[in-house]
This record gives sequence, C-alpha cells and structure tokens, in this order.
Amino acid sequence: MNELQAAFLRVKLKRLDEWNSRRRAVAARYLSELHDAAELKLPFVPDWAEPAWHHFAVRRENRDEFQDSLARAGVGTLIHYPIPPHLSGAYLNAGWKRGDFRVAEKVSDTELSLPIGPHLRLETQEAIIRAVHEFVDRSRSMQLAAS
Repeated sequence: MNELQAAFLRVKLKRLDEWNSRRRAVAARYLSELHDAAELKLPFVPDWAEPAWHHFAVRRENRDEFQDSLARAGVGTLIHYPIPPHLSGAYLNAGWKRGDFRVAEKVSDTELSLPIGPHLRLETQEAIIRAVHEFVDRSRSMQLAAS
C-alpha cells in the first residue's frame, strides 16, 4: 500500500463501523422481506455470527433469467464466482473436471449477489425487493400455467 492509499483508508476507517452497521440493516431487511420468495435460497447466518455483508449472495435456479429480469427492473447484480475453484486456472493441472465437486458447481451455477452497501437508500432497497418478488411471482404463475 502506498502513502496515498493509506491516507484514504485512514479517513475511511473512521466510518467502517457505521458502514458495516448500515450493511447489516440492509441484509436484515432482505432476509426479512425475501424469506418467502419461492425458490430463492438466502444466506444462512448462525445466531452467533455478525457478518459485515460485503456481498449478499442468493441462489436460484435459472439464475441468468433472474439476473436479466432484475436488470430490466434497473437492479444491478453481480456473479462473483462464475467458475468453481476446481475448474479455475489455479487448479488447471489438478485434473479435476465438471462433476468432481457438484456442490461447488451448483453454487457457481446459481449464485447471484444483490446490491448491498451503506449507500443504499430505503427507496432503492424497496425497488430491489419488489423486483425480486415480481420475478418470483411471474415464475410461479408460469409454472402453474404449465402444469
């Protein structure tokens, strides 16, 4: 780290607790208001844990369709780990192939991070939650119609 980076971080460090508290509030709201969203797997947090919520990663089948729907609603999302570790370049010579670590592959294929951060205003949080519910409701209606 150079001196300029250290100077910026020293200023930011004074606000870290406040920013982490805001992230926790956003995460708590997501967990509360999205708990009934069908087929959406939310992060599990043990009672003893107090995450900083750098990411709010959810999982859903048809992740790409979900991501596209959220994008059309103005919600930016990210896929942080599109390649499971055993298939990444770091382990290229290990000889692992798709199917060797199915849980890691499933997570990689279904994970999507919703916006989270100390900057998210209440209106933005509401729009994100609404967009998730609208997609879930549309998907549920399509499944019912198909059966």
